Amino acid sequence: MYRAHIWHFFKQTIKLNFYLLFCIQFFSTPLFSQNLTSSPYSYFGIGDLQYFGSAAFGNMGQVNQGIRRPYDINILNPASYSALKQTNIEAGAMLNNGTLINGANKIDVSLSGLTYFNIGTNIYKKGIGLVFGASPMSSIGFTSSNFTTIETDTVKNILAKTSQVGDGGLNKAFIGVGAKLNKYVSVGFNMNYIFGQNNSSIVQSVPAQYYLFNWTAERKDYISGFVFDYGIQTHIDSIVLKIPQYKLVIDSNGFERKKWVMTNKKPISINGGLTFNLQTNVNSIRNYSFRTLTRGGIDYSRDSILTNSEKNGNIVFPMSLNYGISITNNENWTIASDFGTTAWSKFSSFEVNTGLQDAWHFNIGASWLPDVKEDTRNYLKRLEYRLGYRIEQTSAFINNQSVNINAYSFGIGIPIAERDKYRKYSRVNVGFEYATRGANTSLVNEEYFKFTVGLVFTDRWFIKYKYD
Repeated sequence: MYRAHIWHFFKQTIKLNFYLLFCIQFFSTPLFSQNLTSSPYSYFGIGDLQYFGSAAFGNMGQVNQGIRRPYDINILNPASYSALKQTNIEAGAMLNNGTLINGANKIDVSLSGLTYFNIGTNIYKKGIGLVFGASPMSSIGFTSSNFTTIETDTVKNILAKTSQVGDGGLNKAFIGVGAKLNKYVSVGFNMNYIFGQNNSSIVQSVPAQYYLFNWTAERKDYISGFVFDYGIQTHIDSIVLKIPQYKLVIDSNGFERKKWVMTNKKPISINGGLTFNLQTNVNSIRNYSFRTLTRGGIDYSRDSILTNSEKNGNIVFPMSLNYGISITNNENWTIASDFGTTAWSKFSSFEVNTGLQDAWHFNIGASWLPDVKEDTRNYLKRLEYRLGYRIEQTSAFINNQSVNINAYSFGIGIPIAERDKYRKYSRVNVGFEYATRGANTSLVNEEYFKFTVGLVFTDRWFIKYKYD
């Protein structure tokens, strides 16, 4: 029996290492070298913030604070890790088609990329979960140009073109633990390592007939450091509601008559959640260069006035607070709502406050799984259906106008494994989101359709045999 235990543990360890090596090789390079935005609003702050939660919760309007499930990893509230009962491997990707409208100008954009890769497992049967993974955190991708008038000693009103380009973004690798304190309260934390590179360049060019040198200024910020997220959840399970119902009953004399009676419904669970992170300074190194270019062109350098001027500084990540609630009925249905704020007005880069405003968001979502039984023959009843809505005031504040996001989402969870005790929750989560940004302003109006897909593999690992 002892040899059987060792052999089984050895096989499971090989299985885990194979998954890890495959996933790291497959996901690491594209995950950290992709551009997930073409928005002019990515100019502000650390770029266009990416949603790095699972596809399942993204299809529910990105609700997360009160969500705790034994077969889904909810990295946006680490206290939920205490609910894990199986080993989960999750990965997601997205395809984004959108339109940027600025007055009479209209640009179509199409982007795709990987959005997250997470592994989570229960490490203690009384409620301790461990999760680690990686995902993009923000992305920069903008191009803008305008014309200005400059003068020389001999010529006035020279029309010069100034072009600005930005790219890069930040990524996040994390490890987190969640544990039950008692029957009703769980706590957890994520230790996030933030790293990446934000680039921007400005080029000024004038027509060749003026015999003026063009110039370019380039800036590269290398950012790295640790940020901690803390979470807490309250969970009250198996609440049986008694609901009055007017129904036909038989009295003591054997006669049928209608009367109000109290009936028991299926038990429900109510979960509340809260997460926060404190204001944190993250290290950054800035390289700056300024060069003049050839007359009438921008391709070749003439003189390097300032090259690779290196400066050490900090990026101040602001404090955020999120809280929410969910109500669920025996895995059949879930209704959830979140609200959160982030103090982006405190954000600064190299001790310069960039003029952002505080952001907030409100999310609401629901899911419905008609039949959780393992032996149901109606395949449509084994699908989980999801709907969601969110509204968000972003950190961008331009010309006294706040830039808001409105988004509607829906999705389906499709089982992909045999219906046994452990693997019935392996599935593909597909969903769509329609969103607008800046539609409430006279600025650039963005409209996009996003298709998301998430893979979830669940299984029981490291099980000891009782018999060999």
